[in-house]
Amino acid sequence: MLSSTIYFFHDFSESETKKGTDTKPVKDAHHIVSNNFFSINEIRIANKIRDLNAKNGMQRFYIFDSSKRLKIGEIGSTHLHLDPNIVKSNANRILLTFPKLDLVYFDAYLASLSSSKKYIYQLIEGYRSLLGSIGLLVSNQIIHNSLNCNTIVLHKDKPILTNFSKSIDITEAGFNWSQYFLLRKLDRFCPVEFYLLQYQVTNNQELSMYNIETIIKEFFKDFLNDLKLDINISYFTKYTNKPFAANLLEALKYWKTWDNYALSMVYLEILNDFKRSDNKFISDFMKLLVGYTNLDPSKRGLFSLTLFEEMLQHIDLKDFRELISNATNK
Repeated sequence: MLSSTIYFFHDFSESETKKGTDTKPVKDAHHIVSNNFFSINEIRIANKIRDLNAKNGMQRFYIFDSSKRLKIGEIGSTHLHLDPNIVKSNANRILLTFPKLDLVYFDAYLASLSSSKKYIYQLIEGYRSLLGSIGLLVSNQIIHNSLNCNTIVLHKDKPILTNFSKSIDITEAGFNWSQYFLLRKLDRFCPVEFYLLQYQVTNNQELSMYNIETIIKEFFKDFLNDLKLDINISYFTKYTNKPFAANLLEALKYWKTWDNYALSMVYLEILNDFKRSDNKFISDFMKLLVGYTNLDPSKRGLFSLTLFEEMLQHIDLKDFRELISNATNK
């Protein structure tokens, strides 16, 4: 079994036993972050995420219990006994206090499993559970917007989402989208429209068709080349010679596809070892995921748990045995 430590946390202390009770000390996990656009963004959205956990009777999201500003000059005097070397700049920092859970990264957990049956079970149940989490966010007008192999963790055999610093509450008035795209580091889990918007706001200019073709071809080469997709960029002619605000409104028509796009990219990466398999379920599953990663957001379609359940219903005994065999030899 791989280590269950989630390495973006710095564990500094245990909270004291509550006065007047015989309960054992409750362990906390502490994380120091820079006081910047994204940490403040996560603090703003944190209450809404906590409410979703509370209202739905199970923990789908791992969010901090509290946050406080922390200055370097205060480090030595706090009860946390923090090492000053952890904070390497003179900028103000923020201390986030999380409940201490036994967590492991989802992909690392899958890789550690010696039982091929458990691997397949966790692969399928994990996807079902993560679709439910995305659906819960979407129904509450929230985009996680940073779903990748480092933000999906496993707790008691259930995948949960963490790190909401890049998340967006669609209902928030006055959200600074230009600053978001100016500062956001993009990766293969972000859809291509993010790259177009970032290019536009970074260069402070309208997009030409040449700009769009260049960006999309580079994006395809870097992230989607293995998926054998056609590069049909006709949809993105809508982005030419338009101000950033107009292109943002066009992109936001499809915000409900963004988390599913990222989840599909995660699973395509996990299923990479199965891509040479002729197993019907794996073949159908990958086709479904590829469809959700279409360059054209208008053709991605919304995630559907029903479609996935129908696929599961069509797994016969032969398919399942092949899955187990392929998992054993992956």
